[in-house]
Amino acid sequence: MKIFSLILSAFLLLQTLCGGYTGERVPTKAEIAIFNKVVGVGETRYTPLAVSTQVVAGTNYKFRCSYEDKVHNVSGNCNIVIYNDLQGNCTLTSIDPLEPENVSAEEPCCCTQSCCTPDRR
Repeated sequence: MKIFSLILSAFLLLQTLCGGYTGERVPTKAEIAIFNKVVGVGETRYTPLAVSTQVVAGTNYKFRCSYEDKVHNVSGNCNIVIYNDLQGNCTLTSIDPLEPENVSAEEPCCCTQSCCTPDRR
């Protein structure tokens, strides 16, 4: 059993050292503050459900989120990646849809619309 624990620990350490994302976990208050600072409020409401991090020259935060846009009648889940540099400056890197749940026939998924660009939020 100890050998298994050591192998698992080494694997997790190696994964982190090689620049991979950590496993998902519940976001801390500080991570929620970063998310709210960058994503803000707009037509689409994003709710962070989980976060994983990647150490680079700073930190990448990959938030798994639910979203709802009542204007375009769409909702679903997406990944939002935010980069936090070593000086504490945060930048929205990407919004990637996971699976649309309620997409109307007239409107494509919200994440392909201009409302999902950073300047529209």
